[in-house]
Amino acid sequence: AANVIVVGASFGAYGTRMAWAALPHGPVELAAYALALALYLQGRNRPIPIRHVLAVAALSISVLALAAVLETFVNV
Repeated sequence: AANVIVVGASFGAYGTRMAWAALPHGPVELAAYALALALYLQGRNRPIPIRHVLAVAALSISVLALAAVLETFVNV
């Protein structure tokens, strides 16, 4: 929640300049966090096979690594 406040404040203060700074890695990071959140929400309702947990965790970590590469090497 604290990060959401900081990022929201930066978007409010800097507008489109901050939006350009968050591209292209921002949406990729959100997708990775959405995968982890979806896994958590499914796990609250029913038991999840460990194989499924490991697959989604590996995918989420891979997507976060991709976001890190984009943040480091790609400028918009």
